Amino acid sequence: MTDYIIKMDLDKINQNPLNEQIYRYNEKEHKELVKSIELNGLLEPLTITRNNLLVSGHRRYRAVKEIGYEDVSCRLREFDNVSVALVELNRHRKKTSTEILNEASILKEEYSKMVKRGRPKNGEENNGKKNWTILSVSEKLGVSTTQLKKLISIKKYEPEMLDKIDMGLISIGKAYTIIREKYILNGNGGRPTTKTFKIELLELLNKYNPPLNEILDVVENYKK
Repeated sequence: MTDYIIKMDLDKINQNPLNEQIYRYNEKEHKELVKSIELNGLLEPLTITRNNLLVSGHRRYRAVKEIGYEDVSCRLREFDNVSVALVELNRHRKKTSTEILNEASILKEEYSKMVKRGRPKNGEENNGKKNWTILSVSEKLGVSTTQLKKLISIKKYEPEMLDKIDMGLISIGKAYTIIREKYILNGNGGRPTTKTFKIELLELLNKYNPPLNEILDVVENYKK
């Protein structure tokens, strides 16, 4: 694998469209990065292939483009799978739940292709089972298999909850508990159950997020 630093004209670098499919543009983070590069320079080169395809550094690319760079340092590398590499090289990036699921979707697709071709990852046996891909995906993302499965279920039944998770309004665990009660435990093919006291109470707690003392006050008054 080649891996050395070269100077490359920005106009000759091709952005990877897959990056935009996976990751959201964050204006605040962009402005902070622009300011950092203006003060300190570009500390980490972009990563490109021999075909000048950008694999890592899309945010840095946009930042230096805005600042007015004409050329930039690039790490030239070749990858067995560019899509997997793009996700791998963003492993330590702070991501939203939606971005994690976008990454998972890409990795599952690529790993499924490997399974069909009889090419498991190094050191892993290829048994052709779906668990092989979900385990490989969660490992690559640095997310537990349980956490990833919960996010997949939340997206399947109530994807609008993902934004609430990212805003800190509800935890993944609480969101999954609601999904599990409404759609999974009843075994009716994903149709919501008739609301029960437990389901409605969970929804109210997640909506208002009251302090424990208020909950206890309500319970005590109810007993009276």
